[in-house]
Amino acid sequence: TRIFGYLENEVIGRDAHSILAPLKYLDAFRQGFEKFARTGEGSAVGQTLELEGKRKDGNEFPIELSLSTIKLSDGSWNAVAIIRDITERKRMDLMEKEILERLTTIINNVDGGIMMIDAVTKEIVDVNPVAAKLIGLPKEEIIGKLCHNFVCPADDGKCPIVDLHQKVDKSERILLTLDGKELPIIKSVVSVKMHEKEYLIESFYDLSARMKVEEALIEAKI
Repeated sequence: TRIFGYLENEVIGRDAHSILAPLKYLDAFRQGFEKFARTGEGSAVGQTLELEGKRKDGNEFPIELSLSTIKLSDGSWNAVAIIRDITERKRMDLMEKEILERLTTIINNVDGGIMMIDAVTKEIVDVNPVAAKLIGLPKEEIIGKLCHNFVCPADDGKCPIVDLHQKVDKSERILLTLDGKELPIIKSVVSVKMHEKEYLIESFYDLSARMKVEEALIEAKI
């Protein structure tokens, strides 16, 4: 009654499809229901589906429908539907998608390398173009690899962040490139939680050019 806007006495005894479902679903629903009434089977039975519902005022809104069956003592089949209004969830999903798209645009256009790592498995989940270029591999060949293959090499179980609980903020570390060279970088790491999973976001900059300038200055003074 709260979700659809009807009072109980307005719907009891009426065809559920005609009052709760948008017109676009009616033919398919009724055909499916005829089969269900005979056999207790149907494509939606035992499934959780995202559809649209129709309120009393005619407005359509997103719902989650879970459908199960009950066979009565007279051999006939009844359906039990659990319906959830997922309007807010859809709004949050859309907002999250827009935020992620903006973040992706920003990350792909910053000057430094950025790497996203699964905090549990230590597998690389994503890298931006700068990180891929510094490593010397295409993005597709980096994702899925252990972070220690490229950034801040460490023995198994001795990850400075996850295992040793060290803070890495503008710290000098090493990046291993495709040809085996050790590229000096300055790196910062933050931990974030998304979809109930924890990730490490590592950002780093190539120090090699600056170090060459510093070495040249030192030699000049000598």
